[in-house]
Amino acid sequence: MTDKECKDSYDNDCDGKTDCEEKDCAGKQGPNGYICCQDDPDCKNYGVTCGCSDYTKLSNGKWQWNCNDKIDNDNDGNTDETFELEDENRYAQCDKENTHECRICDPCRNSEDCKDNYCCPCEIIDENGKVYCEETGDKQCKLKETIIDWNGKHYICDPPLIKPGLREQSSKSNFAINWFNLLLDLTKLFS
Repeated sequence: MTDKECKDSYDNDCDGKTDCEEKDCAGKQGPNGYICCQDDPDCKNYGVTCGCSDYTKLSNGKWQWNCNDKIDNDNDGNTDETFELEDENRYAQCDKENTHECRICDPCRNSEDCKDNYCCPCEIIDENGKVYCEETGDKQCKLKETIIDWNGKHYICDPPLIKPGLREQSSKSNFAINWFNLLLDLTKLFS
């Protein structure tokens, strides 16, 4: 399918599917200005994030959002349109039930939902079963190695030498983490 055929509202190959429903349209812009997909990995593979839905196609075939340039980059009649989540480090999800477009932007559920070098704070669960992002409202992907202080404990996003994801660090698990926590506490003491 050509770029034009992916947004012309016609069944160009007579298979009962139009525009973004066509597998060959994955990664191309559909009639609503969103990027076509068949499943969530398509959105990730084409670099579609939840920063906004005003995209420019790069030479490598991926899409880059342009939320602050006051230009209608995707030629859909709107400039700088944003998703409610507005998280440029979280990949969009495919609306495969309705439009076959990368247009769903729910908060991340795990670190695979985030761009490389980022992780999901919704993986933090305290000893009482409370989930960090639900309790704090902070639902955006965080840069790896970010320290998150919550309920008197320190959590690190994808710590080195430890399993990926967000994990609470005990005093026995990693000397480097303990040293960093000491420095963090000293910083708080003198600030």
